[in-house]
Amino acid sequence: DRATDLAYFVDTDVPTQLVGDSMRLRQILVNLTANAVKFTENGEIVLNVTLDEPAAPADDDAVVLRFSLRDTGIGIPADRLNYIFDSFSQVDATTTRRFGGTGLGLAISRRLTETMGGRMWVESEPMRGSTFWFTLTLRRAAAPAIPARPATAPDADGHVVPARDGTTLPDVLSGRRALVIEAPSASRRMLVDNLSHWGMAVR
Repeated sequence: DRATDLAYFVDTDVPTQLVGDSMRLRQILVNLTANAVKFTENGEIVLNVTLDEPAAPADDDAVVLRFSLRDTGIGIPADRLNYIFDSFSQVDATTTRRFGGTGLGLAISRRLTETMGGRMWVESEPMRGSTFWFTLTLRRAAAPAIPARPATAPDADGHVVPARDGTTLPDVLSGRRALVIEAPSASRRMLVDNLSHWGMAVR
């Protein structure tokens, strides 16, 4: 039986709305995740999304993202790293008999990444796991026009009540304490990071 923890983390600097080829991005992530699950029997698989570099001054709408998918699987020998993106690549005969080859997933993922103007590479250590990296340039979505809200608004009975003050969840949680009861894992680390970012004291 497998005991693999799957988690993801999107850095708070990453814009919430971006414009790009969502179908190709989804295919890349599905292929990489399927490959990680295939070769990871125990441990964790973690996806991280961060800003790779600031937008160029001449194009303020451009956002370069760096994706990394790390697993604690069987890893890849150094002499096979240059071939891992070849179609139906095999790590070695023993691994292929046990897990099968990589199929077309990695080759397709790199090709899709390059088609979108990005690049993909891998770092790995046998028996410790692999990290697949790729970068993509997307564009910020145009902010929708938000109508101004009145300072007060009538309720159903016609009484005037104060409008919402725009308080957000982080505002409510900031300064509060939280106890996270979960075994050490990628999911726990991601939860602690998010709570800490919101200003909570986490134990």
